[in-house]
Amino acid sequence: KHRRRAASAPGMERLTSAEGTKLMNTAEFEGNYPRNRNQMTGTSCGICSTAIIFSSLRNISISEDDVLRYAHLKLKTLSLSDDLGGDKSLLELENVLTKWKRYGCSLDELNVLLCYGLGLETKSFHAGKSTLADFEDSLTRFSRRWKAGNGRDGKKEKEEMAHILVNIRIDKTGHWGVVAAFNAKEGKVLVLETKNASMHYW
Repeated sequence: KHRRRAASAPGMERLTSAEGTKLMNTAEFEGNYPRNRNQMTGTSCGICSTAIIFSSLRNISISEDDVLRYAHLKLKTLSLSDDLGGDKSLLELENVLTKWKRYGCSLDELNVLLCYGLGLETKSFHAGKSTLADFEDSLTRFSRRWKAGNGRDGKKEKEEMAHILVNIRIDKTGHWGVVAAFNAKEGKVLVLETKNASMHYW
């Protein structure tokens, strides 16, 4: 997780501001993410952020409803499976799909949705068990993978692609967003705001 106090906190810049535009123009990379997405409910920031990443992975427009439909289909597949090792994933995915509308998704729950519901390979970091240096290292490797993937054949590009979701503390609650760009010189990341698609910020 990466935390912030509020959208207007010192050191933050809106993408649409003069400084935000300057940061984008000098960014190390810019991910190919849709920037026009607004979450469909007050608790679906994680689902919306997942849809944004999935859209980039599949190179087509994928909605929150699509994400949930894929996950429910996977749940049915797991429930019909004879593999005893699938019991845990079945219960965890069922729990996430039952609770997200009321409570949203924690890091572990979103990880379950991404892994078991969508079949994606993930690596998660809890704020209390990681450092700022760990996050900076992830961003550096993330940037290298994006740049290495550009201009290569489709198979190699797919192998190199990586995506980062961050959970930010707002008014005592968590809020999910996608890291869409990285400016290493200024030490800033662009986070896509899912509550208001016109309010993305560095």
